[in-house]
Amino acid sequence: GGYVRLELSRDGGSTWSTITSATANDGSHNWTVTGPASATCRIRVTSTTVPAATDTSNASFTIL
Repeated sequence: GGYVRLELSRDGGSTWSTITSATANDGSHNWTVTGPASATCRIRVTSTTVPAATDTSNASFTIL
């Protein structure tokens, strides 16, 4: 339950940009992907109420 912050890294987790600062923790979020392309993308999900509750993609994915 609650809300989570979603972030995207295009450099394997070195830097992060916010996709949304708060969305319902319901397992899905509609998002329009924009450039630049990268083969080392990662997503990070963090609870807005318990920032220590966070997780990052286990492997990189590609945005074309």
